[in-house]
Amino acid sequence: MDKLTLNDVSYTYKSKYQTVSALAGISYSFEPGKFYAVVGKSGSGKTTLLSLIAGLDLPMSGTVAFGEMETDKIDRDKLRLEHVSVIYQSLNLFPLLTAIENVMFPMEYRGISKKEAEETAIKRLESVGIDSEKHHRLPSMLSGGEQQRVAIARALAAKTEIILADEPTGNLDSENSANIVELLKNLAHSENVCVIVVTHDPDVAQSADLVIELLDGKIKS
Repeated sequence: MDKLTLNDVSYTYKSKYQTVSALAGISYSFEPGKFYAVVGKSGSGKTTLLSLIAGLDLPMSGTVAFGEMETDKIDRDKLRLEHVSVIYQSLNLFPLLTAIENVMFPMEYRGISKKEAEETAIKRLESVGIDSEKHHRLPSMLSGGEQQRVAIARALAAKTEIILADEPTGNLDSENSANIVELLKNLAHSENVCVIVVTHDPDVAQSADLVIELLDGKIKS
């Protein structure tokens, strides 16, 4: 994977009553094989940063680029399908698909055979502590923490070069949180994946290779 580079990135939210600067001229390069934690108070721009990296939105000025590919010049749906996996705070599991079907979905969508997708899904679900008896349950039949782990397994199974996670340990107890952090860190180091996690959890930040602190839309030096 080439470097993920943000160059003088700014983003502003506008409403009828106010204008809020979420990001104000951020420049930073993320490298493969590293586990990053993005920290900061609520409203500091953390989730906006993830959205721009994922191509869910475009910066109002500046550029987000994967190597030579700038997000305003490429197919951003294809970007998320092939290069970037996102673990959303809202999880975004498909309610009518079982746990294993949720994990299989992005792989099958990319043309991977059902057999291979199922084998990979089983491995990833087991790696996050979802045992076989729960593989065929709908999300509504799982606890909040179990749903969180299914969403993480889906991102891991996609085998993309970048994994973005918005508070991935938010619904987990301390033991499962530690396991997930260790899993993400090992993924970064052993499979050369760039893992970027937004977190309020000091234990997650302490485990990161690099910590980026945002304050009022800027990187705190």
